[in-house]
Order: sequence, then structure tokens, then C-alpha cells
Amino acid sequence: MATPDDTGIWPNLLALKDCVCEALEDPKCLCTVVAGSQPPFTGEHDAAWLRIVDSYNTTSFPFPVDDPERDCGAYTTATIEVGVIRCLTLNPRNPVLTNEQWLEAARKTSADRAAVRRAILCCDIEDKMLGRWRPITVGLGVGGIWTVQISDYH
Repeated sequence: MATPDDTGIWPNLLALKDCVCEALEDPKCLCTVVAGSQPPFTGEHDAAWLRIVDSYNTTSFPFPVDDPERDCGAYTTATIEVGVIRCLTLNPRNPVLTNEQWLEAARKTSADRAAVRRAILCCDIEDKMLGRWRPITVGLGVGGIWTVQISDYH
């Protein structure tokens, strides 16, 4: 028997992905929903991703249910990671980034941070709460991650 689709969080996650991918407007950037705990960054191309970090029951968004007796009437909230990472390009003869390259990487990271923030806040999802942004470095890539909580409450 097939597992039934998630009709709550999944549609909101896909809507959020569409908002983020449209805001980045970068045809060379992979932009997708991923499973697992690692970003889909190989160093070959820029990447943007969304993934479910955790999920819990709630009766008063965004607070978790702390009484097991109330779980039956609860709905689901999920914490979503929304990340963007950009490749750093090194000169093979001198694999040290220049001041200008670091400045450009910081500029792009800040622009991505602002674009993803706007995308999350303006996306047409009823129950959402923007969390914090933090910078990340993976291999020869730099970027950042926002968290956002979304709910399946209708």
C-alpha cells in the first residue's frame, strides 16, 4: 500500500520553494527541496535549498504541545531551513582569495539574505514565522541559512 501524501506541510513547502527560487532569479543556481541533513552543494554550481529540519504538534502556532492529552486535536508545525550557497572561484596558480573577491562574496551573501527574507515574508502562506539567519561555509562555498516555521493549520 502506498504512503498517502502529506496534504499539510508539503504544499506549503512547495509554495515557499517557488517564492524563494523566483526571488533568486538565477538560472544557474540549483533550487530545490531536499531530504536529509546536508545541503546539495558539490562546489560545481551555486545551490539554494529548502528542507524540513524538525516537526512537532501544536495547538497554538508556533508553540509545541506540551500536554500529550491535547495531541489528538493538534496540527503540525515544521521548521524549514532555507539556504543559499555560492561558489568561490580560486585561481589555480594562486589559490588565495583577494580582498575584492571576499568583498564580492560578502555582497552576494548579503543580497541573497535580503532576497530570501523578502521571499519568505511575501510568500502566500498563512501560518509562518521567520527565524534567524546565519552564515555558512561548505568547502569552497559561502552563503547563509534562514529558518522559518510553517504550519498545516487551515
